[in-house]
Amino acid sequence: MLFNLKIIIIFIFITIAFTGCGSEFETLLDGKTAARNYTFSWDEFSGIYWSEADGTIHRINFDGTGEEILRVSSNIPLDIAIDTINSRIFWTEYTGSAYRICRGGFNEDDTVVVYTSSYGPTAIVIDNSAGVIYWNEYQTASSHHDIWRCNITDELLTGTKWFNELANNNNYTYSMCISTTGNFYITANTYYDTGITLGSGNAGSPYRGTTATSNSDTLITSLNGPTVNSVPFKGIATDGTYVYFAANTTHGTWPRRISRAGLDLIVSDEGWLYQNITDIQKIAIDLTNHKIYWTSQTDKRIYRADLDVAAPNGTAGIFITLDSMPTGICISH
Repeated sequence: MLFNLKIIIIFIFITIAFTGCGSEFETLLDGKTAARNYTFSWDEFSGIYWSEADGTIHRINFDGTGEEILRVSSNIPLDIAIDTINSRIFWTEYTGSAYRICRGGFNEDDTVVVYTSSYGPTAIVIDNSAGVIYWNEYQTASSHHDIWRCNITDELLTGTKWFNELANNNNYTYSMCISTTGNFYITANTYYDTGITLGSGNAGSPYRGTTATSNSDTLITSLNGPTVNSVPFKGIATDGTYVYFAANTTHGTWPRRISRAGLDLIVSDEGWLYQNITDIQKIAIDLTNHKIYWTSQTDKRIYRADLDVAAPNGTAGIFITLDSMPTGICISH
């Protein structure tokens, strides 16, 4: 199974207009500051980071002020992570013919390509407590999907295969996250869905493993996605108490949801948050301020809700409206 590159390329450049709704969280920005050279300070650079399909990587404060464009690429960024130990940004991107991992500081001119492959990576996550980066890779020779890892300080990422051959033919990793206790979570699907097309026969599953033991990943069968006309599992994040994951599936009149489950993922939640119109893609959690953020590609927005609310549908709202389709999101303190 190979990535459907044609679908990805076509979808990235499609603009779909949706009508938004008002919210107490909606943010008005005074303008965007272009990338520049920085004197680094975590007081200044804690905040929300995201990438967009137009090649830009952004940062904004938690109160919605101070949006800045940190860098501009001629390629399409897909996922993003922050190396807090060495004050660097890592991101995956698609060049039109290959997938690669790049890194750089908070200066647009210092990009370094650290890994390149024809079939991945798309998703990355950094374990800052251990100084380790993880990424996904599709193996064409054996037609399966693996998760690799490498020390964050290595000049080029060669790495070690950590999770070997995700089960159930879910060959396309969409998102990964790590808890502070070393639990590792993955969402993967049978098809690299771009988020809008409802592909017939698509399925997906969350997985659970640990950073301490290789090949410890376990398919959570009780949470398998639908197999017909579905947009399977998307973003996943954890606050150390619960795991939150996006499943763009029909639930009554609400077609898209974020479910919340325990750290073992054994007990499925029918739905913690529902979106009526917009899709739910990547998820990020702000542990300090107890907020959850997610990206929507259909209306080019980032939404957020309170983690402390049992059923947050009434408190979820627009955080920011973007110029281009969001692809990756992460939070740093």
